[in-house]
Amino acid sequence: MSYDVEKFMAGELIPDAPQLRGLAGFIDRRHETEHLLRQRQARRGAEMDIIREQRKLIEQQARLSRRARMRRELKLELQRADIESRIIAAENPELRQKCALLDDDFFQLERAAQLKDQ
Repeated sequence: MSYDVEKFMAGELIPDAPQLRGLAGFIDRRHETEHLLRQRQARRGAEMDIIREQRKLIEQQARLSRRARMRRELKLELQRADIESRIIAAENPELRQKCALLDDDFFQLERAAQLKDQ
């Protein structure tokens, strides 16, 4: 089976193919170009959607990390306040109770500040 380039270019070897030259060929090439452009735009749109979702996930992870760090710092502050209160109050039950109230007030103020920041 031999291939005849002239017959192929004339569209004789492909029964339903539009002529490669002329209006039908021009329209066919234009449709193919438009199709390729639509495919590229769809791919770019999908890539942008992926980038947006990745950005949202990174931002969410950063927020969670910040909140965890703030809570950890608050816990350490509360622990330090408790230790200091026990050292100061030592054997005095009345002073220990007052220190506990102050520690609780400190916790409530810090918690309210954290909620306000969120």
